[in-house]
Amino acid sequence: MEIVQTMNSDPGLADSSSFYVVMWKQTEQTYWQAAPFRAVADPGIQLKVVKSKTGPGEYLRNSLWHTGDTPDQVRLLWKDPRNVGWKDKVSYRWFLQHRPQVGYIRARFFEGSKLVADTDVIIDTSMRGGRLGVFCFSQENIIWSNLKYRCNDTIPADYEDLSAQSTQ
Repeated sequence: MEIVQTMNSDPGLADSSSFYVVMWKQTEQTYWQAAPFRAVADPGIQLKVVKSKTGPGEYLRNSLWHTGDTPDQVRLLWKDPRNVGWKDKVSYRWFLQHRPQVGYIRARFFEGSKLVADTDVIIDTSMRGGRLGVFCFSQENIIWSNLKYRCNDTIPADYEDLSAQSTQ
């Protein structure tokens, strides 16, 4: 399956006020509309949990753009400490694991066969299920290709390792 985003636009969402989002900003950039607040994005990969009290609109838009937490909108779970933006005309593979029943989240990002970023294990129980979709905000000519997902109840070994460490 392949999805193509041809136009630059405001964010496109499937579930409007409660979701996890992985985003990768190419450069530092301040959102061009300073209302309702000034939103500044740092380069790099971010994993956020969105629990928006307002739903779609200006607050959520600027909160998604902004790197960091925004009260009553977005909480930053992880940011790549390297602050490296994506490169033009480069294909990246993302491997995302989520086990909602235990709150396990891990995302890995590859350029070819080279691992370029890894969230390691994150535990967050904000949401216990839902749908999977793609997200684009202010970028044109994106191609999502070779999209696959599967349901898997097996808890990854690194979660078990983390649980064992926390009980010692």
